[in-house]
Amino acid sequence: MIHGILSSRWLKFFRGHYNILLICLFVLFIFRPYDRTSVYLGIWKLFLTGTILSAIFNCNHSRSVKIMQTSLAIPTVLLCWWDLWLHQNWSLITTSFLSICFTFLATTSIIYDILTKPRVTFETLKGVICAYFLVAIGFAYLFWFIEWCIPGTFAINDAPIALFSYSEYLSEMFYFSFTTLLTIGFGDVVAVQDIGQTAVIVEGIFGQFYMAILVARLVSSYTLSTQIKLFKKLNHKE
Repeated sequence: MIHGILSSRWLKFFRGHYNILLICLFVLFIFRPYDRTSVYLGIWKLFLTGTILSAIFNCNHSRSVKIMQTSLAIPTVLLCWWDLWLHQNWSLITTSFLSICFTFLATTSIIYDILTKPRVTFETLKGVICAYFLVAIGFAYLFWFIEWCIPGTFAINDAPIALFSYSEYLSEMFYFSFTTLLTIGFGDVVAVQDIGQTAVIVEGIFGQFYMAILVARLVSSYTLSTQIKLFKKLNHKE
């Protein structure tokens, strides 16, 4: 009996919306792709693969969104592992471009799911956190993509970007993206060119509107749900 209860709880955890995705996102950020051994990068790519898969199957997407995500995820994952052994420019830029498309598609679908839910639940809050992390990761890849297209767009501690490897630079962009989204930039990574500055401003604006509008929407939904429950209880007593 106890085994059955534990099994049902584990199944509920894995089937629950955003559970696995939230864990993978936390691990993906904490253990960023620093310039270390290939084993470390391989483990990081393993969690990146888990993040991509959970962003498809652990969220409440429509069928059409899942099809589009899968079509983007397959080449992204294959090229991601290809880059572990063969660092070629065409595969790196293609991986970054596909990651940007995949991430923003998943984020848009999650936000839509959050906003259309009639009640605010714990699943809703997890979706809010997942979407926030995905936005930061998507912009990190976007910053790397812009730097590749227009070299010199960003500067890290006043050092030329050419001195950094792909994994180290991507790690720095993760850090820069999160500090920009949280509006706590420290000035160690800066956007020098116009297009990079515009992208940074867009992320900062999104972060502000995300917190102001989405959180306000959740609070109003929670308040409305509470009032409806209270109204039903009063009518039941009468």
